[in-house]
Amino acid sequence: MLSTRAVRDGDDYVINGHKWFSSNATGADFLIAMVVTDPDAPPYQRASMIIVPTDTPGSTWPATSR
Repeated sequence: MLSTRAVRDGDDYVINGHKWFSSNATGADFLIAMVVTDPDAPPYQRASMIIVPTDTPGSTWPATSR
C-alpha cells in the first residue's frame, strides 16, 4: 500500500511521492516521511522513515498547515 519511494543519490535520498497527512505541522521544522527504500525486500522490511526538513528544495505541503 505504501507507494512513496526514496532512492539513494550519493549521501542523500531523493523522495518521490505524496505525504497524505501531517499532524502538528504548524511551525514544524521537519516532517517524517514513511517511504519504500527496498521494494524487493520482504513486506515488513521495505519501508524506512526519513526526516525531511520543511525547507527542503522540492518539498511542498499545504500553506494552511504551516
